[in-house]
Amino acid sequence: MKALVLVIDDDPEIAARVAVALDGVADVTWIADGMSALISLRRDDARLPDVILLEMLLPDLDGWGVLDGLDGDPVLENIPVLIVTSISSEIVRRVAHRKIRAVLIIDKRTLNDRTLRATVLAAIGA
Repeated sequence: MKALVLVIDDDPEIAARVAVALDGVADVTWIADGMSALISLRRDDARLPDVILLEMLLPDLDGWGVLDGLDGDPVLENIPVLIVTSISSEIVRRVAHRKIRAVLIIDKRTLNDRTLRATVLAAIGA
């Protein structure tokens, strides 16, 4: 079974780009807001992702709220999270003061398919 990557981002172009970069390697699913993502992840019948790509600026519930929701759930707290955002310098500063398990922070402005693919594969241990 292919790995499952969950993209939580309100930009459908990012989700499409991730799907292209991971074609043949992982199944990619997309959810556009943080609250819907947490609800989906907590469903009893949910297939849990092997890695989450998370934007921090989201409608409804932002990325920080998603991280808090993941960290407070024993089933979800061990899923690796890659933060993919255009505000990376601010996030780096905030991450230094928080206990989160983000594997890596990727700046959307410099995102390329090869780096994305290698980073996701490393996060899922493939």
